[in-house]
Amino acid sequence: MQRTLKIGSAEAVVDTMGGELISYMNHGREYVWTGDKAYWNGHAPVLFPFVSAIRNNEVSFQDERYTIASKHGFARKSEFQLEECTDSKAVFKLKANDTTMKMYPYDFTLSAAKINKRLQGTEFAIDYSDYDVDALIAQEESTVLLSGALERTARYC
Repeated sequence: MQRTLKIGSAEAVVDTMGGELISYMNHGREYVWTGDKAYWNGHAPVLFPFVSAIRNNEVSFQDERYTIASKHGFARKSEFQLEECTDSKAVFKLKANDTTMKMYPYDFTLSAAKINKRLQGTEFAIDYSDYDVDALIAQEESTVLLSGALERTARYC
């Protein structure tokens, strides 16, 4: 489901499929790839839990194998929940479920907030956070407990 966010001359189109930014225009200029199918039909996908491909489409964790056949993880091809939507903000969430646990054995909540806001002119911000994740990761001889938040921000001006 696509939504349009607008403030002044700035307009963004976002989609629950993949939590993706489809378009961002300001003063008539487009800042996002238009998705020309002759080359690549994506726009600005959310890449989670990894970027690129993995060897043999498999990962091992605690002696179990998990298959993730899609490059760049599964988020870009997942339907996100629309948690909040106003004229200038859309918040999408993707949570661990039976399907994701078969590929990625971690309990996670990925939040993608698309925010169109006025800041010395008009700016569009995308804030990502992956939180409430407690995961044991075996790496060679040691085990590391990961818990907490990982935050990233991308800005289109």
